[in-house]
Amino acid sequence: MKTLTSRLFWGIILVLGGILFLLENLNLITFSGILFGVLFGIVGAAFLVEYFTNRDHWWAIIPGLVLLALSAIIITGEFFPSLNDAMGGVLFLGAIGLAFLLVFLRNRSFWWAIIPAGVLLTLSTIVAFSNVLPGDAVAGVLFLGFAVTFGLLSIVPTPQGRMRWPLIPAAALLVLGIFITTVTTDLFRYVWPVLLILAGLYLFIRRPVK
Repeated sequence: MKTLTSRLFWGIILVLGGILFLLENLNLITFSGILFGVLFGIVGAAFLVEYFTNRDHWWAIIPGLVLLALSAIIITGEFFPSLNDAMGGVLFLGAIGLAFLLVFLRNRSFWWAIIPAGVLLTLSTIVAFSNVLPGDAVAGVLFLGFAVTFGLLSIVPTPQGRMRWPLIPAAALLVLGIFITTVTTDLFRYVWPVLLILAGLYLFIRRPVK
């Protein structure tokens, strides 16, 4: 029954799309930005309906959210172009990242989805705060976001147990992120002395007892 309903639904979507494009080619209607936005929104919603109709079709979450994001970007650009210029990239990257995150939450065995989710959400955050972050500090924030991504990956339970290998890139990326962020900002003057003090205290506390 689900398969029949899905075929009927997508058949209707394709027929309607074909009719619209035929009318446009016959110069009976003109595709404006708003119409394209509405079409993307309809198709995006169709993918989400496909997912909610059959939860095994987890892949439909990705094109569904991406097309809905494109719909919002196009329609917003028609009415608020300045807002769209500022937030278009944030919305697009964030939607893709959120889609992969939802894929993981839908099936916890899809641990691989955390990687694109973390990368894209990090990029979305950087774009959102690009006007605030110093240019040189962007790379540091990028590495920190990737470090968090791999750190989360290391605590995800899998059928084989928790993975340890993500801790290696997480640690390396964390060190790079802290170093670049502090060097390129005023924090460098305060962070590194504190780290030296902590390292000295660690060596002092761990000294062998005679």
